[in-house]
Amino acid sequence: MYDDVRLDTKLSDLSRELNTRQLGAGFTIVEAFTMKGFDEVGKPGLFALVLLGNNPPPSLDTLTIVRSLLTARLKQIDTAMPQWPIVVQGAPEVIDGQAVVPGGREYFDQVKSELLARKERYAAIQARRQSLTQMPAVTDAPPPAPAKKSASKTVARPARRRVAATRSSKGARAARR
Repeated sequence: MYDDVRLDTKLSDLSRELNTRQLGAGFTIVEAFTMKGFDEVGKPGLFALVLLGNNPPPSLDTLTIVRSLLTARLKQIDTAMPQWPIVVQGAPEVIDGQAVVPGGREYFDQVKSELLARKERYAAIQARRQSLTQMPAVTDAPPPAPAKKSASKTVARPARRRVAATRSSKGARAARR
């Protein structure tokens, strides 16, 4: 179903829904992005990327709930394909002056551009593979020589004559012999 055009329509409808309505009570979604794409090893699947708001600051439970809700929505679109929900916090989580969990608009845009770049890379690889399969095979070996005819078949054999059988008397046969 990956090549089905209806899948693109369903994913764009989900993006529009996530951007306009709340996914759940208390979860503020600032921006949402959905697409069909490829994971790190080239397996096709559905991606949902959302940027959560800062008010209230999301907890680990909030992130887990949003991730499970996104997975459920993606499974409604297609159960056969893997689903990858990606939830980005509204701001990075900082402990002792160091960001331990990335977040914010910049990180959201970075993940979104990486997903799109990965999709383009795998599409180019698929196109190159397709063009290679349509090319004739190239081999290092010379083509096989035509089979030689044997000498016995080149000598022409004389044709046999058939004598028409006629009715004759015993005497006529004896005279021929």
